Amino acid sequence: PRPADPLLPAGRGPGNSRTPPTMGPVVSPTAMTDETAEFVTYNEQPKPRVLLAWKGPEVDALQAALDRCAGTVVAISHLSLVRQGDFDVLVTDDLDSITVQGTRPARHLCLLWKGRKRSFGTDQVRTDNKDAAISGIRRVLSASMKVSASPIHADFEQLLNSSLLPAELAQADHLVLDHHWVRSGARSSLHLRPLIATADDEPTAATYERSPTSEGVALPAHAPDIEGWVEVCLRRWARKFGQFPILGGWSDDPRWMTVDQEHVVAAKTDAEIALREATERLEARIEELRTLAEEEQTRAIHGPRRLLEEKGDPLVEAAIVALTTLGYEVTDLDREDEPADGGGKGEDIRLADPDASDFDPVVEVKGYDKGTKGSDIGKVVRHKVRAEAAGRTTDATWWIVNHNRATAPDERPIAFKGEDAMIARESLPENCGLVVIDTRDLFLAAKAVEAGTIEAATIRASLRSASGRWAGLPDDR
Repeated sequence: PRPADPLLPAGRGPGNSRTPPTMGPVVSPTAMTDETAEFVTYNEQPKPRVLLAWKGPEVDALQAALDRCAGTVVAISHLSLVRQGDFDVLVTDDLDSITVQGTRPARHLCLLWKGRKRSFGTDQVRTDNKDAAISGIRRVLSASMKVSASPIHADFEQLLNSSLLPAELAQADHLVLDHHWVRSGARSSLHLRPLIATADDEPTAATYERSPTSEGVALPAHAPDIEGWVEVCLRRWARKFGQFPILGGWSDDPRWMTVDQEHVVAAKTDAEIALREATERLEARIEELRTLAEEEQTRAIHGPRRLLEEKGDPLVEAAIVALTTLGYEVTDLDREDEPADGGGKGEDIRLADPDASDFDPVVEVKGYDKGTKGSDIGKVVRHKVRAEAAGRTTDATWWIVNHNRATAPDERPIAFKGEDAMIARESLPENCGLVVIDTRDLFLAAKAVEAGTIEAATIRASLRSASGRWAGLPDDR
């Protein structure tokens, strides 16, 4: 068949019952000179002018929908065939194949694109004076899906809930969207606004700003009712950006509205603009806070949260930080030479209490992949015996334990659960003063002091008077 003429709407040509749109001549209102040439460009094709690049079986239904709601439709095989500046909208199900020879969709175009089964393709837009790419990054398993309830997506509510959500839930896995800077590959500052997302907030369909007067809508390959999406998008973009009229009835044309109608429509438009601007500000703030949250998460993992996850030297270091937060003067004995008594490594920590200068506990720190080991009690008590043999008068033996460290803190049992007799005063050597301190309680105590909800002196007093198991923060704080 003869290729479509890029200057005529698809399916509309001479002989059609409708008068075919024409491209008026390019004329000069003044004589051309060697110095200047002024032109007036005429384009009589009705708006909205839509470029259609579609390979899927929905093409006939899609063409029929566009005949109803678009002024001009031109079918293309790739973007280099047309002058994009003459058009308002691009609708495609194979974005990559039409962007040959480096020709990408112009920023002013509103874009409705549907991904392929194995790839979304890539849309490249300019933001913050840099090129950002939106594409499908990987497939994920997610039995649960989230639907946008944002007011900015109110136009899509029926399509999302009645057709796209059921189609997503029927999928075994999902191709998710992301965005990155073209040159560096780092995550860009572009704001993807999910229409549908996995349980982990990874979008499988989304909207995003292509320019201040254009929007992109990305849908998965299995999205049904594409003709419904086209009609909703064209109405949405006509209202949102005002670059072309809303087709579907002359009563929507501002020229034939009453004065009161115009006022209401203008107020509605102003409110939509304000909503969009406020949404963009809040989304930018959320993105900023998300970045900060990721940075704080990293700091926590390598800082205070080591009390809950580590063993060995990292756990000792975390315990020293927590005890320092509680106001103790702490010495890391692991960094000093081994005791001269030939008994091997001694206790982990030596501390001084500012409220009780004569209070001198022996402090041992131990992490366990599973539960605490009763056999280690003898090793801990031995540190007290050695300390007193070296001339110290010790008041207690603190055993700081991070047990079941691979289990979530809330799901761990208490240390020595069901074995209270093992750590009871009567079961231990005289004046042993064993106190088992769970690192969860130590973490929460240091956090409360840092937050200012309890005085460090109160925690220190509680630790001085503890016996058996330290109870942690008082209930009446």
